[in-house]
Amino acid sequence: MHQGKRGQLGHGKRNDESKPRLLLGGIGYGIRIVQVSAGGGLVRVAHSLLLTSTGQVLSFGCAQYGQLGHGYASGKQLPDTLRPQYVEDLSHLRCTCVSAGELHSSVVTADGDIYTWGDGFCGQLGHGDKRPQLTPKQVTAGDLEDECILTVSCGARHTLCITEEGEVFSFGLGHFGVLGRSFTPYEYHSPQTLANMGVDEEPDQQQQQQRRQQAQLENIEQIDDAMRNHLDLLANLTLDDNSDQCYPKVIDSLQGVKVISACAGHRHSLFLDSHGGVYQCGSGHGPRDKQEIPMKVMEFG
Repeated sequence: MHQGKRGQLGHGKRNDESKPRLLLGGIGYGIRIVQVSAGGGLVRVAHSLLLTSTGQVLSFGCAQYGQLGHGYASGKQLPDTLRPQYVEDLSHLRCTCVSAGELHSSVVTADGDIYTWGDGFCGQLGHGDKRPQLTPKQVTAGDLEDECILTVSCGARHTLCITEEGEVFSFGLGHFGVLGRSFTPYEYHSPQTLANMGVDEEPDQQQQQQRRQQAQLENIEQIDDAMRNHLDLLANLTLDDNSDQCYPKVIDSLQGVKVISACAGHRHSLFLDSHGGVYQCGSGHGPRDKQEIPMKVMEFG
């Protein structure tokens, strides 16, 4: 099942697997898995989540940004977890949905609450700031306090959640149009931060960045440069931020539409309504070519 260098395959080793292989360790005897979610995206960063029939959550893979939810190990280390491990801070809850993003994770409980953890550098945790969370924390900021959440989807740098009434809330990086709503821009220490994200650059700069990214994928010697760029991004972001990208807010343009499913991607979002209608927003061909309000895909009727 492809690469396993960060333990994201859960077999106890860092080996790649070309064929599906049964998970044997860490789950327990007679435990039935009802949902899985694979996260990651940055070079050398990947993690996985499992949901059991009893509502317990397991995670494994890269823990570098706290996305596994296990907190610090000895010596304040965040070591990779090579076999499925139960998330202890969720053991008192019955979870019904799990989702793994690029560097963050989320669950929904049977009571309709949502918990997030991992890297929050773009507000994708929904706690009203950009601080990381090494263990699950309930999202209480924004307008979710009186809402019952049914499902959640974590993208690269944003999160979508659907209520039992079919409303959609979004939070995280909004510059590509993925939030499907208007938003207050982030506050930055440096304008270079947006350039590191690939936002609002001149066309020649975009091409240069694309060439750099392609070279990083083709040449393993440049992996450290990719991680260095990511660390530069973190250094230029303020942890305290009053923009409404950092907390859940309803997508107004979808009100009146009963949404039953949503999927958060890298730079786009998709929504499915109860009548089979599909809506999309975000960037299709770069940061300047974006759809900020969800539009129905008419080809699907």
